[in-house]
Order: sequence, then structure tokens, then C-alpha cells
Amino acid sequence: MAPTVFNDKESITADPIDPNFIYAVWDRLVFPNEHANVQAAFHAAAFRGPALFARSTDGGATWERSSVIFEPGQHNQTIGNQIFVLPSGDLVDLFNMLIASNRHGLRGGNVAILRSTDKGETWSDVIVVDKLGTIGVTDPETGEDVRTGDIIPDGAVDMTSGAMYVVWQDARFSGGQFDSIALSTSTDGGLTWSEPIKVNQTPTDIPAGNQQAFTPSVEVAADGTVGVTYYDFRNNTPDDTTLPTDYFIVHCHPTTPTACSDPANWGDETKLTDTSFDMRQAPNARGFFTGDYEGLATAGSDFLTLFSQPHDDDPASVFFRRVGP
Repeated sequence: MAPTVFNDKESITADPIDPNFIYAVWDRLVFPNEHANVQAAFHAAAFRGPALFARSTDGGATWERSSVIFEPGQHNQTIGNQIFVLPSGDLVDLFNMLIASNRHGLRGGNVAILRSTDKGETWSDVIVVDKLGTIGVTDPETGEDVRTGDIIPDGAVDMTSGAMYVVWQDARFSGGQFDSIALSTSTDGGLTWSEPIKVNQTPTDIPAGNQQAFTPSVEVAADGTVGVTYYDFRNNTPDDTTLPTDYFIVHCHPTTPTACSDPANWGDETKLTDTSFDMRQAPNARGFFTGDYEGLATAGSDFLTLFSQPHDDDPASVFFRRVGP
């Protein structure tokens, strides 16, 4: 029987330096056949999930044929690929590299990148930023799953300084008790990365379950301010009939390219939700689900946030809020 192919987590990037170039990237999951049990398929010899890339060199009028730019091997996959353009014009593909074996100590999730110095013609070997140590998110009272962007890293580039920032969910800061938001910085085009730091400002004097922070996004404003958004449960109450949840943005105002590697430089947190929403009213898709990722962009020095939450009778309303630096 022919293998079944599933294209997932597609993203597209317009080159901010040369508008003729547009880049698309995605993961392609290859299963043994269309009748394979999903969990069994992940362990089958035929299962793999390479990263595919395509580009346009004429502003999108035509596209070159797609090609595999990273093949992680059988039983392994990539997910969450995104292309970022550095001030030099070099490209960085950011993704989660999921490895089944423990060869080289890489079993599980790994925040990883590929680099290209010729606009995608050729790509470097994989560079591992750090382990992606999520344990997932659960309802603090019921233990039910909350489906989040736990395996999807996000990134942003300061087009003035060249610094690149990457964020993801990670439980390392709590000794494996709950997920927080990790950030790592590169100032050399992705060749090396700083030790991850915790950037979410969730209070630490509340129950561990309410400290869970998840689904981060990161962006850089024109003045160099770095913003990171995330959800958490800090406003949860003893009333176990609801799960109050909120969405936040926190800032770093770097004075040097490495300043945001210091946790002390993160603050100015703003709550983006007018009132807490009940996560249990969100759609249940293998867990209460507001999305694998939320929108974050900039206009000048402002951050433009787009996020999902239940509202009134709608389980998945989308909200927009503009926030100054």
C-alpha cells in the first residue's frame, strides 16, 4: 500500500530586504499507509517528517519546485518550521526537531535551526538551540488536557542589531513541575545561542498549577523593544466550576544585543484580556484549545496582538489589541 502524506504547519515569509523573494516551508508527515493507526504509525519504520521548502524569486508570480531541506530520519520529524530573514539577507529556518532515539542525547523535542547564505539554494547542517522541555498543560483542578502551542517554537529578528530571539514552552525552570516561557538569544546569525531564561512574569507565590504559562509568541518593534505574549492561569480561583485564564505581553528594552538574555531586563507586563475567560468553554480538540499559536506583529514601536478566547456564546472569538512599547 502506498504511504499516506500529510503536509502540516505551513508558513510563508516575504523577504524584507529583496521583495522578489518569498519563502514557504512546512513539515511533511509520511505514514506507512492510509489505514495505519496514528500512534502505531509514529513508531513504524516508514514514518518520518522532513522539512520542505519552496521559494518564489519573482514576487510570487511563479514558484520553484519544493525540495526537502532537512531529513531527520525514520521515526523522527520536524514541526513548526518558520523562515526568518537576517539583516545580512541570510535565512534561518526555525523548527522543533522531534527525535525518537536518544543518540547524542536528543530524544524528544529540540529547538533547532538551519541556515542558508544563498536565499535557500543550500542549507547548513542542523544547529540545536536547546532542548524543548515541555511537559504540556493541564487543568489545575481536573487534570484535563489543555491543548497549547507546547511543541511550536516562535522567533523574531531585530533588523537593526541582528539579534534573533526564540521562545518556547519549557518546564526546566520549575524542576519539571509546570511549563513556563523560555527565551534564547543569538547575536551571530544563529550559530550560537544564549542559555535559556524564563521571561513570563506569572507570580510564583500561587499554586503550581496556576503558574503554568503557554503558547508564546515573540516580535521585535522598530525601536528594538522585544515583546513576548502568553497565556497563564494566575487569576484562577478556588471555584472549581471554571478555569479563569488571561493573556499577557511582557517587554524587554535592550541597550545591547545581549541585554534580553538577562531576566532582570524583562518587565512592563500588560494584561491583554479585559476580563478573565473560562478556558473550559474553549473548543475541546484533544484538550481545551485556543490555538497552536497566536498572532503578534508590530507597527512602528507598537505591538499588534491577535488572540483567541471564548466570549459569550462563542467558544472561539478572536480579539485584537494594540500595545505601546
